[in-house]
Amino acid sequence: MNSSTDKTVIEKFQRLCNSSNEQVRVSCNRKRIDFLGNKHRLKEFINYATIEVRQGRATPNLYNRLGVAIWLSRGNLLDAQNYFEKALKHSALKDSNLKRNVTYNLATVLGHQGKYTEALNYLNEAEKSFTLDPAGRVLRAALRSRESQVLICNDLRLACGNGGNKRFCDNWKRAKEIGDCSETVTPLEKDILQVIR
Repeated sequence: MNSSTDKTVIEKFQRLCNSSNEQVRVSCNRKRIDFLGNKHRLKEFINYATIEVRQGRATPNLYNRLGVAIWLSRGNLLDAQNYFEKALKHSALKDSNLKRNVTYNLATVLGHQGKYTEALNYLNEAEKSFTLDPAGRVLRAALRSRESQVLICNDLRLACGNGGNKRFCDNWKRAKEIGDCSETVTPLEKDILQVIR
C-alpha cells in the first residue's frame, strides 16, 4: 500500500472507531491496531494499543507487540519489560510459540538493562514449559557471556585499577582498549543477537 492508500484507510478507521455502537468501536480499534503494527507506525500503534490496555481488553499478544513497539521506538525499557511480564502472567497465554517469543523478548530487554541474572532466570523457568530453540540457546549463551564478563571486568578493575604497570594487568589494558570493560559499553551491545518477534 502506498501512503495515500494508508491515509484513506486511517481516515476510514477514524470514522468507524468513533461509532456509537461499542461492539463496532472495539472491533475497529483492534483492526486499526493490527494495521498500524503491520505498517510499523509505532507511535500511533502504541497510542491505540494503550487504549486497549486501559480498557482491560489487552491480550497476551497485544502486550507482547506493545512491548516490542516501545522497545523499537526507543521508549522506556522498563515499560517494555512491564508489558512482556504482563503477557507472561496473562491467564489467556496458552500458545507455546507466543510464550517462547514473549520470554525471549523479556530476557533480551532485561539483558539490555544489564539484568543478566534476572534474564537467565526467566529462560530457566521457561524451560519447564518448553525446550529452548536455537535462538533461545544463543540468547542464553550471550546472557551468560555478558554476566561472566561483568564479573571478570570487576575483578580486573579491582586488581589493576586504571591499568597499573604490573605485567599481569596487560589483559585489563587490552580489555579497556577494545571496549570489553569500558564503563560506557551498553549491556549486550557488543554480542547479543536481538531476538525480536
